[in-house]
Amino acid sequence: NLYQYPRDKSAFSEMSNKNMKDSKLDIQAISDLAEWIGLN
Repeated sequence: NLYQYPRDKSAFSEMSNKNMKDSKLDIQAISDLAEWIGLN
């Protein structure tokens, strides 16, 4: 079980990095949408 822990941890950090990137993309998309609504 201890042997698997580092591998699990790296998988978890990869997953959280991906989630952070997705959140940044969402924030970008929302701000773009807000600009678009503001312009129209």
